Amino acid sequence: MERAIFTEFMVFLNKAFFSQIKVKEENVNIRYQYDEQVNEILEYINQNIASPITIDHLANQFYLSKSYICRIFKQATGTTINKYLTARRISIAKSLLSEGMYVNEVCEKCGFRDYSNFLKSFTKAVGVSPKKYALYNAR
Repeated sequence: MERAIFTEFMVFLNKAFFSQIKVKEENVNIRYQYDEQVNEILEYINQNIASPITIDHLANQFYLSKSYICRIFKQATGTTINKYLTARRISIAKSLLSEGMYVNEVCEKCGFRDYSNFLKSFTKAVGVSPKKYALYNAR
């Protein structure tokens, strides 16, 4: 009787152990899938940064729902898609302004379609207007 109970207990422990391993493997596979999807999204954004990119556009491009794409992006990067887009565009704008490019040209090359939005976003992120930034950082 003791052996039977001991054997049942060992079987129970093995099942519990292997179910935990299976759950961890599934989580690793899900995490890997998220990372792959987010890497593809980031690559697409960086290759098309000068184009108008919206969450709707990305969701359609990758055949994902808007809520899902936003969730996995935030989970993997720690920021939202729109904040990433703005930060990336501002970073490119700073580089182009430092090279001596005109503010209007920079606005278009960075994917901002509205100059006032570019001005507001740039000033908020950098602390000075694009024109002042260009004057202080021209090479």
